[in-house]
Amino acid sequence: MNLGAIAMFIFGAVILWGGAIYFLWRSIKSKNNKEDIEE
Repeated sequence: MNLGAIAMFIFGAVILWGGAIYFLWRSIKSKNNKEDIEE
C-alpha cells in the first residue's frame, strides 16, 4: 500500500463519517429546536 492509497482511504473515510455525523447532528438539532430550522 503506497502513500496515495492510504491518503485516499483516509480521505474517503473522513467524508463518509463526516457526512453521517453531520446528517445525524442536523436531524437531532432540528428535532430539539423546531423553531430554528431557518439557516
